[in-house]
Amino acid sequence: MRRKHRIAILRGPLLNPFEMQSYEPLQNEFEITAIKPHITQFNTESIKIPQQTLWCPISGKIAFERTKRKWQAVKDRLQGDTFSFCGLRDRLKGFDLYHIKDQSFCFSFEAALAKRQYGGKLVVTQLENIPFLNEEKFMERHIKKTVRENADLFLAASEGAKHTLLQEGVPETKIRRIANSIDTEHFKPGPRDLKLASSLGISPRSFTLAYIGRLARSKGVYTLLEAFQRMSRKDPSLHLLLVGHDEEGIESWVKSSGLQTKVHMAGWVSYKDTVLYYRLADLLVLPSLTRKRWKEQFGYVMAEAMACGIPVVGSDSGAIPEVIGRPEMIFKEGSVESLQQVLEAQRNRTLGPVKKWVRSRAVNLYSSKTLTKFLRKTYHELLDRT
Repeated sequence: MRRKHRIAILRGPLLNPFEMQSYEPLQNEFEITAIKPHITQFNTESIKIPQQTLWCPISGKIAFERTKRKWQAVKDRLQGDTFSFCGLRDRLKGFDLYHIKDQSFCFSFEAALAKRQYGGKLVVTQLENIPFLNEEKFMERHIKKTVRENADLFLAASEGAKHTLLQEGVPETKIRRIANSIDTEHFKPGPRDLKLASSLGISPRSFTLAYIGRLARSKGVYTLLEAFQRMSRKDPSLHLLLVGHDEEGIESWVKSSGLQTKVHMAGWVSYKDTVLYYRLADLLVLPSLTRKRWKEQFGYVMAEAMACGIPVVGSDSGAIPEVIGRPEMIFKEGSVESLQQVLEAQRNRTLGPVKKWVRSRAVNLYSSKTLTKFLRKTYHELLDRT
């Protein structure tokens, strides 16, 4: 009986159960192992893929607790948080394929060196959508160059990511487009939870806008608040639901503006329960702002809301227009006036047909089953011909 090909999944401290749900069904055909640092930014206990742990000096950007390899932690902080692993290259011996995310991390570099030393295939999922980002730093420039030279295939999560790869010199023949994925069987249309709405102070007949994510200026939340403030003066049925950690005094702003009966702050909500909050909304708003070294790469909340049948209004930052797929739902980032115009236009239209359309789009493009099918085909194409 032919042995299963061995695949190493490398995400550093960003290993998470949301992404891995697309990889778990592949275990019938491949022997998959996720290799992670000793500290991660997400709880990985629910991941149904075997995991191996290596000590990492600054895993998860959390300061190291031991004096061992202190020099490496200092070096990483000077050159960028590249998530060094101890012994990763040796641990990768015997794998047939290494699947990493983005080019600039030390674990990406180690995977490229492992391919040089042991053979195998190197696949890179590319979310980064800013060409030559951080390449003014020698170490990151060297890491990215090494990864690009050794990669067999890049999986671009957006057109912006694909454009970035082309700008950086990756041949188009080595690039395939596939979006990130969500669980469209968990995130699906359903009735509004009236008890939950009442507990938040949202009346049954209200027209509710929602934002889910970090409550921070860099995410464009103040743009949303100012647009809402203007609209609520004319439309008393309008409510705004904010779900997430308050990082920059959003609650104080709401109170000082006299909007506490119209703006409802739910705090942090578990991944499992967010579906209930999406269903409270008539529209989800993602007002992200582009920064010098970041612009929206996908925005899982958009795909999740759409899967719930909730239309999304978003800024023109990064991949947002591509994910939403409807130009009339896009506003100029940072512009209160532009956002207000788009929201008022959607408030005055019949959203029923749009709700059906966004659900269909999410299932067809962003379902975890779609990504699983794509990965299965891609892995076989790379491995079965060797």
